[in-house]
Formats: sequence, structure tokens, C-alpha cells
Amino acid sequence: MGRFSIWQNYHKIIKLAFQICLLTLFMPVLSHASQFSVTGEYDMRFISMDNADDMNDDYHDNQSYMDLRLRLGATVEINENTKGIITLETGHVVFGVDPDDSDETIPGSDSLDLKLKSAYVDFFPAHSESNLLVGLQPIELVDGLLANEDAFGVTYLVKAVREIRINLVKLYDNTVNDEYKNDLNPKRDSVFYSIYYENDAFTDDRFSLLVGYYLDRNALLYDDDPAAVLPVMYSKRDAVFICSGYDWEYYGTDLDFNLLYQRGKRRFTDDLTGLRESKRLLAWLIDVTAKRKAGENLKLSGEFLFATGDENSDDKKDQGFMPIDGLSNYYDRAYIMTGRVFGDDAPEGGLFDSPVRNMSNVIFLKLAAEYSFSNDKRLEIAAMYATHDENVEALSGKSERAIGAEFDATLSFDVFDTYYDTGKGLLFNTFGAYFIPGDSYDLYDGSAADDVTLFGAGLEYTF
Repeated sequence: MGRFSIWQNYHKIIKLAFQICLLTLFMPVLSHASQFSVTGEYDMRFISMDNADDMNDDYHDNQSYMDLRLRLGATVEINENTKGIITLETGHVVFGVDPDDSDETIPGSDSLDLKLKSAYVDFFPAHSESNLLVGLQPIELVDGLLANEDAFGVTYLVKAVREIRINLVKLYDNTVNDEYKNDLNPKRDSVFYSIYYENDAFTDDRFSLLVGYYLDRNALLYDDDPAAVLPVMYSKRDAVFICSGYDWEYYGTDLDFNLLYQRGKRRFTDDLTGLRESKRLLAWLIDVTAKRKAGENLKLSGEFLFATGDENSDDKKDQGFMPIDGLSNYYDRAYIMTGRVFGDDAPEGGLFDSPVRNMSNVIFLKLAAEYSFSNDKRLEIAAMYATHDENVEALSGKSERAIGAEFDATLSFDVFDTYYDTGKGLLFNTFGAYFIPGDSYDLYDGSAADDVTLFGAGLEYTF
């Protein structure tokens, strides 16, 4: 079988391998008694928000509701070299809201939405420092910037003095950051291959390098112009990723730098001429984080993210950074701008389709602090500002750049005094967020969008 034939039938190879792994998982093993463990997480929350729909105080769109979310995982150790992992979870099951009156900003509905989050087999040969994972599994690459989700694939991992990770990933129905998903393109087909290397540098530093290839067929994207009716139909999008990272300590501050370079093409058919067109993709993403302890009880952190945007949409070159749809996940940086309060499965990326969540054409700055009043009480505050790299057209018709500023606060109580030490137990938290929209959210009449507020309280039980 030739090289190209192998890649074209990759999904069949993966499916066969997964079936073999499942057969191995459930085969009786007489030489070793199976061990079984269960983990899970249960969240219950009250949430209230205002102006999330239209950012206009002239219309009443305050919404308050409660929701529940359950995640349940099981690990079966078949023998000393094999174990199987399966995780189920519900989306945010909303109650207290009439489904007929609820808005698209409300994730979930008054029905149980149970989904398979992960199901894979982990093989770890005896006297070896390597693992082979096959199935629907967590994929985390480049500190979560390139990949931070569950997907179907094969991972070969070596962890010793250095780390080597080879990933072959097939993307099906993932919805995280999936702005290209639409009922009109059911044949969409996406794959991602990567090789990752990480090793020590000097004394305590760490460097990493990743080379990857992303291929997406039959993608569909509605134009950035809100008045556009026809979407752009991409017959093929592909890109080579080269990612370099470096972690080091500088006078008590832990610094982390990641640079992602992307080169590829987007192929589509022009709606006006009917001719096949293509755009050359050349884009960048830079992310820098800093963390520092300032005393016994105070931790400070900061992050700067820059993802290039396209300067001229009419030329043959596209400089807008293209994240991997269904695999990239940047939702947990802010409650409102990235939809952190809703989790990674919320529709429309949370409150609205923020470019911060999409990691394209965005500059994002965050400063945060965490103060521990005691072993069981903590306060987290954060201030964020975001703007576009290149101007976009607002609803007002003007060309604007500013996305806006957000302020978040979270007060948490470790009820059983075990959560912060072991990661298990009951955590009670209250949270609030205030978002000041920038000029890119100006309304149709040219007036500034009104501020968005959100607050809530929740219980998180982890076992």
C-alpha cells in the first residue's frame, strides 16, 4: 500500500485499532486480578447575567437560572501493562428556565444531554517508559494553546529525561471552538498529525518543539460581515504548524514562552465568478505567561497572547491565525469574553463568539492575583483587556479594533478542608464578572454597547 493510500484510509486504520483495543480490554485475564476505580465531578450553580444578548440597556434581557453538570470516569486495570479509561459527562443541564423562552446564551436545556467524553486504552509495556494510548482521549499540546480537548486518535508517549509525543488525531463532532460546523457540510473531514519533543536546557530550564500538520475538508464559514448571507465553502484547508516553547525562572518568576508559526492554504470557490480560488496562509501566535509568589499567601500571574489577523481580505494572502477547530480550547481565561462560566461545551463559545476564545486576530492581556486567607479560603481577581490585531467591521458599519475590558472575581471556600490539598472534596464559590465592550461591539445606530454583568454561586464536588 502506498504512502498516500495509508493517509487516505487513516480513519479505517484507527477504527480497526480501536476495535482491537476494546477486544483486549474486555478479554478475561487470568494472570492478573482486575482493579477498578471511579472518579467524578458534580457541579451545581446559580447564574445571573444582564445585557449578554444585545448589550443594550433599552431592552430587558436579564436572565437568571440554575444548572447542573456531572462528570463520571472509570478506570479498569486489566493487567500490569494495560488499563482502560472511560469518562461520561452531561452538558450544563438547565432548570428554572422555560426552554421556549430561553436564549442561545443559555447552554443546555431542560433535558439530560449525556455524552461520551473519553474512552481509550492505555498500554504501557513492562520495563519501559513509554505509553500507547488508543481511542477517544485527552489531547494537550503546547500548554493547551494548540490542543486542549478530547479527540479520537493514537498517541505514543515517552516520558523520561525527555518527553516525546506522537499524535494521530481524527476530528469528528467536536464543538469546542468549531466555527466551521454547519448542517450544510456533513461530509466535513479533519485530521491532525504532530510530533512533539521536550527536554531540559541548562540547569532548570525546559524547551520544546512541535511539528504538526492539519487538514480540514469541506469546511463552511459565514463571512465576518454580519450582513452576509452566503457562507464561504472551503473545499480544503491545510496548514503546517511549527511550535517552539521555552520555560525558565527569572529571579523567582516562572516564565513560559510559546511561539506558533503556521503556513498553509485555504481553497474555496468564489461565489461571484464560480472559479476555484486559494489563499496562502501565513500566520503567527505568541503567548507569554508569568507566575510569581509574593509572600506566603499571595500569588501573582500575567499572560499576553497575540494571534495575527488578516490585513486585507481581498488579496491572495491570509494572515489570520487558524486554530485547529474542535481541538483548540482557550475558554478558561475569562468568565465573559471566553465563556469560562459555561465550560468548554457551550454553544457560540459562551456569551458571544469572542475572538479571544477563537485565538485569531486578537491581542489579549491578563493580570491576576490569588490571595489565601487561610488553608480553606481563597480570593482570585483578574483584569483583562483585548483588542483585534487588524480592524473589523462593527454593526455600526465602522472599522474598529477594540474588543473590551473585563474584571473578574472569585471567592472560594474549601468546605471539608481537603480540596486544595488533594483535589478532592467540596468547594463552594461565588463569582462575578463585569465586561466593558470596546468599539468593535458598537450597535447599529453607532452608539456604544452597554456593559455586561454576570454573577453566581456554585458547589463543586470532586471525588
